[in-house]
Amino acid sequence: MKHWYEIKAQAEGGIEIRLYDDIGGWGVTAKDFIEALKSVDDGTSPITVAIHSNGGSVFDGMVIYNALRRLGGRVTARIDGLALSIASVIAVAARKVVMPENAMLMIHNPYGFVVGDSEEMRSAADLFDKARESMVRCYKAKAQNLDESRIVEMMDDETWITARDAVEMGLADEIESPVAIHASASMRESLARMRHAPQEMLALEQQDVEPEAEVQEEETAPPADEMRAQLKEEILSEIRADQVQASAIAARTAAIVLACVNAGAGAVAQDVVKDFDLRDEAKFSEELKRIEGIGGLCAIAKKPELSGEYIKSGLTIEAVKASLYDKTLPVQHDIDNKEPVAKKEKAGKEINTTQIYAKRKAKKGEVK
Repeated sequence: MKHWYEIKAQAEGGIEIRLYDDIGGWGVTAKDFIEALKSVDDGTSPITVAIHSNGGSVFDGMVIYNALRRLGGRVTARIDGLALSIASVIAVAARKVVMPENAMLMIHNPYGFVVGDSEEMRSAADLFDKARESMVRCYKAKAQNLDESRIVEMMDDETWITARDAVEMGLADEIESPVAIHASASMRESLARMRHAPQEMLALEQQDVEPEAEVQEEETAPPADEMRAQLKEEILSEIRADQVQASAIAARTAAIVLACVNAGAGAVAQDVVKDFDLRDEAKFSEELKRIEGIGGLCAIAKKPELSGEYIKSGLTIEAVKASLYDKTLPVQHDIDNKEPVAKKEKAGKEINTTQIYAKRKAKKGEVK
């Protein structure tokens, strides 16, 4: 079976990866590429990725990009001629990108063909938009001083970038002496379909191909119908995954809103949904349990008006319990434990009987 990559350990040390064909073609996937790389990588050797490709499968290319990024500073990309479309994304995964003076990068929007009804075509268009967003982030990660809006403009325009411009933009790091650039038959066909391919690229000399090898490739290449069916299935799988995720998020959003309403905190439901990542099922379950728990505690404490504040602030159940305890504890007056001062008894007056008797006689008119 024909491979679009070649990976081998070098006698002088290090690993060389050659990407000299349509990435993801011939029934060979990015998974096969990664397994082949793992089989020779010792985890410390430097890796050189030699690229001369007109691109290929966006999805396989993104998988390879992420795999190379994880290898860190060990990876150097060398553009041996052309790195077009998704091949340019793979190139910028390297910590260091080297380009001969006559080499070129080309960036453009992802495109492809879709087989199916109008709904499938609309879904595929959405998928292509998401793929473009991912590609923009890849270019931006390498050329950090390049505005994303500028990257989008260049992709819209199908921009061909020379080695000097690539270094100036930050997409490449070093320029080497010019090299002889050839094109395979498939690359020449691909260049002819591009809108703004430079004339010097269209005039590239075709590489010599051994007749036996060419026949063998024809025999082992999957039929066109099979390749179209495979691509369709890949796209539909991505669309189904997105649809499942979207349905799950919609259901979780409704559950959070209903829980807030039941807790008497409907006013904060929108803020809770906006600030929370509903893609994580475990975190969603925890948040739903927290909201329902806060609503129940506030109802028991006869403080339903506090539920919205507690829910929006992100307080845990335990923190809400403590707060409600403080707010519902009966008011207690200070207790004076001092011994009360004994009241002094009033001293009794001495009774003068003589005076009492004299007063009585005076009232009766008696004279002493």
